[in-house]
Amino acid sequence: MENKNINYYEAEFSDGYSICIKGERKPTITEANEFLKVDCMNMKTTVINVLDIDNNEAHNFFDMSNEDKFPVFQ
Repeated sequence: MENKNINYYEAEFSDGYSICIKGERKPTITEANEFLKVDCMNMKTTVINVLDIDNNEAHNFFDMSNEDKFPVFQ
């Protein structure tokens, strides 16, 4: 299995909520909306911004207890 560099991003939604996503690269807003399509439909919202965050921010501000199960944006 390839060892890829995984980065953390904050996906901000139009309702003010945000989540942490992992990716090999930063998604555009359009790509983030597609990647999070089910979440967006369930929450009736859309991604309006994607921000770079570091490991510390990800683990200090988001629930990372299931991080090993997070899908990775490619």
